[in-house]
Amino acid sequence: MDIIIFGRAAQALIKKSCSALTIDEGFTDPLTIPPAINQLRGETKIFQIYFQRKGPQIATIVSKIFDETEFITAPPQISAPAISTR
Repeated sequence: MDIIIFGRAAQALIKKSCSALTIDEGFTDPLTIPPAINQLRGETKIFQIYFQRKGPQIATIVSKIFDETEFITAPPQISAPAISTR
């Protein structure tokens, strides 16, 4: 499954905002991977996701990201918003 992470979930994952990476640190070349993102290679993460209907499409939303050890020691209570089938 391919998932694109936006907003707060992405910011929590890389510990920086998009503006910090682009404006403050100058990573504006789309072919250059900033060190904050590159250091995640090889790490195991667990994604809590839910599905949300948007018209005829269903979006996959990342609601939280856990480190492997954090998830094993304290599994989250998983709850997701109700999905309308209309």
